[in-house]
Amino acid sequence: MAKYSMRVAWSPEDEVFVASCPELGGLSAHGVTPPEATSELSEAIRLALSTYEEEDRPMPEPHTLRTHSGQFRVRLPESLHAWLAGEAEAEGVSLNTFVIAKLSEARGLSGRTRAESPVASRSPRRTSPVRATDRA
Repeated sequence: MAKYSMRVAWSPEDEVFVASCPELGGLSAHGVTPPEATSELSEAIRLALSTYEEEDRPMPEPHTLRTHSGQFRVRLPESLHAWLAGEAEAEGVSLNTFVIAKLSEARGLSGRTRAESPVASRSPRRTSPVRATDRA
């Protein structure tokens, strides 16, 4: 069988596990246990691929795991760039450190309270979290 991805989640409404395949339009199947749901989905995928073949349709590409470099470029208005740079300078940190701290706070990944964040610990001055509407 082709290597298509499966996602399994509990459905409180149906009180079953639902397995779905994003590459095949969210094709799904359910089961009392996750293995039962994925087994049912495997059969549904097999049947769907058979239909693709019979109808001479191109097979969807399977999703693969991706790695990320940790770098990306962001284009933003000059006024927002200037504001971010000013906030970083006022906190005594690099723009990169400031943006990482703000993104971590917004995502909840820092695992620290605001007072323990790298930005807040360098200066007694407090700033509000960066929002898309702030001085953009």
